[in-house]
Amino acid sequence: GTGPTWQSFTRNIATDLLEFDNMNRLLAINGVTVIGTNTFEHNSPMIASRIRVDDIQFFTAPVPSGAATHLTRWRLREHSVRIAFRDNSRGEVGFRYINADTGAVMGNTLPATNGVGTNSIGQINGLTSGTDYRVQVETIFNDGRDNILSLPFAFRTLGVASNVTSNPVDDLHSWRRREHSFRISFRDHSEGEIGFRFINADTGAVMGTPIAAVEGMGGATISQINGLTEGTTYRVRVETLFADAQNNNMSTPITVRTLGDVPNVTSNPADDLHSWRRREHSFRISFRDHSEGETGFRFINADTGAVMGTPIAPVEGTGGATISQINGLTEGTTYRVRVETLFENAQNNNMSAPITVRTLGDAPNVTSNPADDLHFWRRRATSIRISFRDHSEGEIGFRYINANTGAVMGNQVAPVNGTGTATIGTINGLTPATTYRVRVETLFANAQNNTMSAPITFTTRAQ
Repeated sequence: GTGPTWQSFTRNIATDLLEFDNMNRLLAINGVTVIGTNTFEHNSPMIASRIRVDDIQFFTAPVPSGAATHLTRWRLREHSVRIAFRDNSRGEVGFRYINADTGAVMGNTLPATNGVGTNSIGQINGLTSGTDYRVQVETIFNDGRDNILSLPFAFRTLGVASNVTSNPVDDLHSWRRREHSFRISFRDHSEGEIGFRFINADTGAVMGTPIAAVEGMGGATISQINGLTEGTTYRVRVETLFADAQNNNMSTPITVRTLGDVPNVTSNPADDLHSWRRREHSFRISFRDHSEGETGFRFINADTGAVMGTPIAPVEGTGGATISQINGLTEGTTYRVRVETLFENAQNNNMSAPITVRTLGDAPNVTSNPADDLHFWRRRATSIRISFRDHSEGEIGFRYINANTGAVMGNQVAPVNGTGTATIGTINGLTPATTYRVRVETLFANAQNNTMSAPITFTTRAQ
């Protein structure tokens, strides 16, 4: 070719990186759409031609071991698609499709195949016409920690894109305030939404039942929230919901107080913590309550912030003692545990000083080394995927850390089998045209063994 936008290549490309339409026209290379209508023979031993591509990137990071591959779309329609894939695992119990941008399950669970190398196919219904989706195949095992995701597969449904305008609702008002309920009205300023829901602005919890979409823009609607506590102040937002959750938006909060007397609340941390019946995989912790009006208690891992065990019932009065058990622990491991006292208004929650307890038995085989070989994939305006290679033994998972702020980014990544294995995860909710430095933290039951990788730097796209 000629001109600054053309370069000539002659190279062998693995066929699983190529996507063709039903007329053998090349659609994409490694998920990047080809501009033009060049025709290639899919089964040709060599592909040699000049094509114009948009922002193609090749990476050396491997596909996660055992993940499904060869994702291909079939019977693409306005509201559905079929996706075929190749199974590369043994002992799985099934497969499911995952929205790579939201993490939501799409379609029904598919049964296991008859062995490695077997192809399977399933259908996803209920899609929005003219909409871009990125889908992964999750291979499911009895122990969910072994589940593994394929690389994302991108497609666009047929039809005209829905007319979507995403703006927060406003004009919030409260009505019919009672001891245990009130109604909130609001005005819609979006187009193409699928509904609304009330969100507790302090805890993030959903309140009430889903609210139907409003036809057009500027229309008002109203709904009721039940099950509230009398004499209590709530701050409530309205979330506008879309088929593509990235378009969701949140209103400013309205403050509403239920009728009735304020419950008698005294918030003081529990104390007098003691351990009992220590075993290889469990122990019991007793403590003394010093609060009034709590709704319960829970144990918190003081090093990771994770909840441990099951919810504990409230204690009548103050000064009373109670006890509960934590199961599923690792033998020969030291834990630091706090007691969190819970209230209807989460702002009253409090945390005890920690108690240190070690389970019985020999310490597990733990090798703690930082992950390396970090690479980024599918860089978008608000999301990115980062792969890395594990060099530890006995870890319980991984998480992405913002190297500049220390904040956790994305969801926790499952542990891998052995050392030297690669895996990959997604970070959503990023800011367009922004540079980030991200590390991978390897997590252990004993948080003192946690390690941190060197950072990887990337810049999100502008749009």
